Amino acid sequence: MEDYNLLLSIIIPTKNRHNQLLDTLKAHNFWPENLKKQIEIVISDNSDSSIELNLLEEIKNIFPNVHYQNSRSFLTISDNFTLGLNISKGKWIVFIGDDDFFMPSIIQAIYTNEASNVDCMIYNPNKYYWKNCIFTNKNVAGGPGTLVLSNSWEQKKIDPKEELMRSLKNGGLTIEKMPRAYHGIIKRSVMKSCCLATSDEMLLGSPDVSIATILSCSNISVLSIPGSPTIYGASDGSGGGMTTSKTHVQTLDKASFLSKSFKIKWNETIPKYWSEYTVFPASILYVIEEYKLKQPAKLNHAAIYISCLFYEIQFFKDILLSFGSLNSKEVFNFLKMFPYTFIRKAGGLIVRRINKKRNTDVFYSIEPNEIIKYDF
Repeated sequence: MEDYNLLLSIIIPTKNRHNQLLDTLKAHNFWPENLKKQIEIVISDNSDSSIELNLLEEIKNIFPNVHYQNSRSFLTISDNFTLGLNISKGKWIVFIGDDDFFMPSIIQAIYTNEASNVDCMIYNPNKYYWKNCIFTNKNVAGGPGTLVLSNSWEQKKIDPKEELMRSLKNGGLTIEKMPRAYHGIIKRSVMKSCCLATSDEMLLGSPDVSIATILSCSNISVLSIPGSPTIYGASDGSGGGMTTSKTHVQTLDKASFLSKSFKIKWNETIPKYWSEYTVFPASILYVIEEYKLKQPAKLNHAAIYISCLFYEIQFFKDILLSFGSLNSKEVFNFLKMFPYTFIRKAGGLIVRRINKKRNTDVFYSIEPNEIIKYDF
């Protein structure tokens, strides 16, 4: 059994975003000093150059326990995740991005629930849009400098296999309430036994989705909890920022952050381009097929193709090419679902664009160091 000197590792993979990383960590000055001593900040940096010493010292002045490692040789996003996991030392871990926030309530969440022998805690994170965020996507609530509160989940035991089944039935477009390490709190020992022991290639594709799939096929105890112990950030150049600027989509050959092996093994029934609507189900299928896991339900391809056609029609040729690989039952299901689902999506889109302030839990003109006010 490992002896843990620290309660929690905050693992932050990053690449060529030192200034954003520093701005994010500076905004965490609100952390009480006694709680800072219980965590470590693990920075897995794949930037072209190491972080400047003065910037690293600024970070260490904020948090006493900082573990920084720079790897200049090219790493996929999956490799960078694995590196951060390998050098972490906390009893519990959570992965976040370099523009995300972690709240003091995360410590209380661990102390409150670890006695119940839970392995993983999941929640519905709030979202913060940095002021450098470019907004061209009219479907996203809020705007630069806004904090959007998500619906808080109730405290409840979760069946991971049921959540994986739910995700597959919905096209694998989200990870639902599957156990997770990215914006989820999980024991490091569980990650080692379930993930590190599997293969170095376990994280191919979208690491957060791959981890969620592996964990959902394992016998672990999962608890959904209320609140938002971490907060999604969206900034210029990050994944969240790419969503708001509608640039979170590209051809596979340009997606250099994906491994060649994953691209080669990309399931032929999934449109072959990178976006949220394709890489999520492709990652789920990759993990299930590569490691011969029991698939609890068939993937709803109709949901994938309808979303791709509705939101990413510019890839029509790629969508059509992969559509030809579906069997007759999947094609029939698509034709049956298409009219109703397409009309429902179009109606929802119109309502969202007319009623831009539909969500009363949107707070405007929020500075990063003000986030602490919303730790409840």
